[in-house]
Amino acid sequence: MKKNILFCFSILLFTLNSCVQYQEVQYKGIQNAKVLKMEDGEITLSMDVVINNPNSYDIKIRPSKFQLVSSDKEIGTVHLEKSLKLQKNTEQAYSVIVKGDLKDASKNGLATLIGWALKKQIEFRIIGKLKVSAKGILKSFPVDEMRSFKPSELGIGNFNGF
Repeated sequence: MKKNILFCFSILLFTLNSCVQYQEVQYKGIQNAKVLKMEDGEITLSMDVVINNPNSYDIKIRPSKFQLVSSDKEIGTVHLEKSLKLQKNTEQAYSVIVKGDLKDASKNGLATLIGWALKKQIEFRIIGKLKVSAKGILKSFPVDEMRSFKPSELGIGNFNGF
């Protein structure tokens, strides 16, 4: 009896999967990235992510967790905390807020901040898996994105003039 139920469930899943024609969602880039807050070992970033969803159905981006890297050193984790709905058949910019903890950077606290302040640009890299769902099917995509910020954008004094 259990084998029959499992077999019927497998046939149903296969049938539903074959009905959904999925086209790859295309990441086009980030616009208007800025640091909203950086204090007490935490960072809050705001950005507009441009995405093309060529599918004839909406796709939901689920809360996801990523590693934050600067100067080839892991400095903490960032979280996309709220779900985001990608409209069907559109390419548009979606505003997102990403929050993170920089506890690994705060281990070297002052040295890290001074190192960042002496640079003209600070590069941050976000690495992880983005979780998405559509029509009841879950999937994850690799993310490896790098952005540069001026120290002043992070609220860090620039000592290059000394």
